[in-house]
Amino acid sequence: FVQMVRSLKTNFPGKVEVFEYYLERHIEIDGGHHAHLAQRMTEMLCGTDEALWKQAETAATLALESRKKLWDGILEEVLANRH
Repeated sequence: FVQMVRSLKTNFPGKVEVFEYYLERHIEIDGGHHAHLAQRMTEMLCGTDEALWKQAETAATLALESRKKLWDGILEEVLANRH
């Protein structure tokens, strides 16, 4: 996301400040305390059960793939509406 914010600032100066703020805030929150809490929560929920860990891994993979589709769609719209 850091590179994306830099690119937005360079390619769309003064046009997407709210979106830039959203991304910067997302970087700040996800990169810090939330990542640690998510790891602890997963450890507590899965314990030593390998099936639960596999289920968590599958869910995480699907979530990341969905997030990628979302951001690819956003990029496509931004590029299509570039003036």
